[in-house]
Amino acid sequence: APPTGPGRALCSRPLPARRAFDQCVATHAPLRAGSPKSITNAAALHRELSATRRRGYAIDDQENEPGVVCIAFPIYLGPSQQPTGAISVAAIELRTPLEQLVARAGEAQAIIRRCLGSGAFQPSDSTLAPGGSIEGQSVQIQPAGAA
Repeated sequence: APPTGPGRALCSRPLPARRAFDQCVATHAPLRAGSPKSITNAAALHRELSATRRRGYAIDDQENEPGVVCIAFPIYLGPSQQPTGAISVAAIELRTPLEQLVARAGEAQAIIRRCLGSGAFQPSDSTLAPGGSIEGQSVQIQPAGAA
């Protein structure tokens, strides 16, 4: 899988068993670093894709391009159990840190649902909380001007 958020969103479902995943990566998709933060081994990528599946969206923390962060949602526009596409929100990290994107993932998902309909998400992806977390850390964003 590429180090991009949309690539991870697309590859997170269905996620094969670890042994089959390792074999597939070794045979067909050697992992290359897009930045110093890129995941370059199959075990770490499998863990990240599992986390993506649990969260309902993927995270790219400057792994594809230094200074650029992203969250991406798998989208289902047909009857398939596999995503037919992905929608991402990318930002310059200095302006909008990843924690802000994660905290607003529920809002982004609501906008996507409003535009594409509730069928765009699998049932397990349909109830993101307004806040989010990165590696188990809760993230809360203060409104502008709040102290």
